[in-house]
Parts: sequence; C-alpha cells; structure tokens
Amino acid sequence: MFEKRNLVAIVDEEPSARESLGALVGLTDFPPAAFETPGAFLASSARGETVCVLLDLRRPFEVGLEVQRSLRADGYEFPIVFISRHADVPAAVQAMKDGAFDVLVQPVSGAALRWAIEQAVELDAARRSAFHLHHDAEDRLALLTTREREVLARVVAGDPNKRIAFELGISIKTVEAHRARVMRKMQAGSLPDLVRMTLHASDAAELAPASCV
Repeated sequence: MFEKRNLVAIVDEEPSARESLGALVGLTDFPPAAFETPGAFLASSARGETVCVLLDLRRPFEVGLEVQRSLRADGYEFPIVFISRHADVPAAVQAMKDGAFDVLVQPVSGAALRWAIEQAVELDAARRSAFHLHHDAEDRLALLTTREREVLARVVAGDPNKRIAFELGISIKTVEAHRARVMRKMQAGSLPDLVRMTLHASDAAELAPASCV
C-alpha cells in the first residue's frame, strides 16, 4: 500500500493570499499547509503528505510556469492548480500543456476550489494506484522463466493449450504445468486477472510470441 497523503499545499508569496486560500481549503476535507516559496515547500516534511499544490501564477507568468516545470523535472508529480490574479488565456493554456490540472482566476469561489481539489485528489490517487500496480506486475513478471514468459504471451493472446504446445514444440501437459506456475507466480486468481497484470507490466510488449528453435 502507498502512504496516506491528504495535505493541500498553498504556495504564494503574499501572506494575505495564503491566508484567504487557506481559509477556503479549510472548508474542504483536506487540511491546508501554506508556504511563501516553492523552496520552502519542498524543504518541508509536508511534501511527502501533499496530494495537491495550489501554486501562484502571477505576472510575469513565466515565473509560475518555470516553477511547475522545475517540479516536474525533479520528479514531483503533484497535481498542480494554478491561482491567477489575471485572466490570461495564453498563460493558462501553457500551464495546462505543461501538466497543470487547472487554472483558477481570483476571486476563487469555495465551490470552484473544492471541485478542483477533489478532482486533483482523484487524479493523484489513480496515478499512484497505477504506479504501484505497474511495479507489482513487473516484479511478478521478473519471476518467470523464459519458457513461462513464452507461454504467458500466448495465453494472453488467447491461444488454446493445443496451439501453444504445437508452436513451442512441447506437450499439452507441459503447457498446463507452465500455465499453473505462471498463475501462481503472478498471483492471478483468474485468466482476466492474469491479463490485467500483464498489461500493467511495462515490458508487456516484450512478451510478443517468438518462434522457438
């Protein structure tokens, strides 16, 4: 299981803005944590508990956009909601292209902020869940022998045991034995489970059937 995260980080150099946004965030189910600068946020212990970042997008807009790019470049994938004091369409479009979840223009209503945070939280949870499923599947896939991977590739492709046996030059009983070991090592309770796990593995493409000598 991944760690519990529920903080909404507010990054804005103006104390009044941090206070007003903090009050709005406080009306949601997620406690706020306010910071004057991105550096202060990243240096804090709150970073590991953060599920969403409210980031100031002020003029010059390039400053806020550069902060977002720096966070992404350093491997931080928090959903980012920009708070802008000016309705600047080009800046908003660029922020979204760079991976921002949303751009809200001041004054921000409590309802709009709540919706953005809740949607960002759902996005973060789905992303982290997919990340762990991906790595769990990779770890299990790494336990398979070359022959088991060959059998798995054909099972996932929907080939019956008889065809798998013919293509690999082995007996049907041997195919059945390999399938049983694959199911056990992958910890799959059913064929659909096995297919889902295989698709979650990053190297699923490498499972493409190859002719056996």
